[in-house]
Amino acid sequence: LWKIECTVLEEHRRPLRQELKDAGIYHRFIEDVGKYVIFNIYAETKEQSTAVKQLLKKYDAKYFVSENQTL
Repeated sequence: LWKIECTVLEEHRRPLRQELKDAGIYHRFIEDVGKYVIFNIYAETKEQSTAVKQLLKKYDAKYFVSENQTL
């Protein structure tokens, strides 16, 4: 499981959220962070990770990725 945390401009919140929903990719978001929205996106497969990367590029998001591992 990969967690992708990103920031996008508020104006991109609705379209990004809808595209994630349509792709069946689990996510949560935090509104009202200045002019930005923070998304936490969870990709279970390589295909989902690739789809998320393309969406983040489309919406000019700044992001970082971490892998969920059992210790």
